[in-house]
Amino acid sequence: MTNADPRHARILRAVLDLPTGERDDYVARECGADEALLARVRTLLALDAAAALPLDRPAAAHAAALIDADPPAGARLRADSRVGPYRLVRELGHGGMGSVWLAQRDDGQFQQQVALKLIRMDMDGEHIERQFRRERALLARLQHPNIAQLIDGGLDAQGRPWFALEYVDGIGLAAWLQESCPDLRTRLALFTKLCRAVAYAHGQLIVHRDLKPANVLVQADGEPRLLDFGIATLVEQGEVEHTATAQRFLSREFAAPEQLRGEPAGTSADVYALGLILFELLTGQRYRRLAAVGEATLRPSAALATTLPGDGAITRAQLRGDLDAITLRALADEPARRYADARQLADDVQRHLDGKPVEARPDSIAYRMSKLLRRHRATAAVAVLGLVALAGASGIALWQAAEKSAEAQRARLALRQSEAVRDFM
Repeated sequence: MTNADPRHARILRAVLDLPTGERDDYVARECGADEALLARVRTLLALDAAAALPLDRPAAAHAAALIDADPPAGARLRADSRVGPYRLVRELGHGGMGSVWLAQRDDGQFQQQVALKLIRMDMDGEHIERQFRRERALLARLQHPNIAQLIDGGLDAQGRPWFALEYVDGIGLAAWLQESCPDLRTRLALFTKLCRAVAYAHGQLIVHRDLKPANVLVQADGEPRLLDFGIATLVEQGEVEHTATAQRFLSREFAAPEQLRGEPAGTSADVYALGLILFELLTGQRYRRLAAVGEATLRPSAALATTLPGDGAITRAQLRGDLDAITLRALADEPARRYADARQLADDVQRHLDGKPVEARPDSIAYRMSKLLRRHRATAAVAVLGLVALAGASGIALWQAAEKSAEAQRARLALRQSEAVRDFM
């Protein structure tokens, strides 16, 4: 048994998905008489117990992070290594299946920086390589300004596939919220762009299945870019392929209820994940973390403690009504009760931004009139002033007419009195 043996990685990834009470038996059964393997897995499990599992990372990615604390010999690439025509500069990140490097084209043809993704060298198995090739093939179908574009691909010296994406110079969505403190309109405008990127992917029959803030980068100009189609799949004739790989690498905090139940996930699962992202954009909090501690209500307006920090502070009053209704519809447990697709969700948010009635709320004359008045505040104000002026002018005219009538009445009375006196004399 050597450190290069990948069995400990496979066992650890599997055991982290099991209830705590079932782990010891599973580890003992899988390790059998291999005491060195048993000791290694138990050491990694002890590291896991010493630190809380981050809720926005799947068990497989957490297992990978634990394994990286003591990586197998030769299992990690290094800066200045060459892959195809590229030279690796620095690692940008890694997950359950692969690592992503900032790389520089180094074949003398032209200068170009890319984000180069490779299968982790300690990850073996045909299913991993098949999933990796699938991601590359799906990315080749996508050409959208808010989706990172595929640039190149090939095989490394060991025959493992790699691909290069355009390098997005940006920060994660959560960091953008904290550092930029954007106002409500800016957040919602970004969200509609993200929804339309997902809707475009759906139009190409691709379901992302792993939408979360960590897979969205925001550039300096505020444009979002969607990343990581690692567990994406194709919609074929209304059905979505269910794969064990997708379950292994699923980010459970941003998964739809049907994904958590192990059922096939279609476009409605992406709508649910977008609802979770919208909740975080509106409140600065994670929906599932509030649910885990038994919050009485999970409406965004109620989840907002007071106001979010920053110049563009968000208040509860801004979230009540439309944005509460939109978010809760996207987060419906039953897929049939959610928005039919990401485009409908984007359209409803845009209707709110435009001051129009949203589809997520019950229709009524009073609701439509309130929206109409808010949308045409200046016109309504002029109309109200006109009505007040007209009412005032009408009142003055009536008063003047009444005064004239009274005057005429007094004149007639005076005349009769004068005539009476004259007759008497």
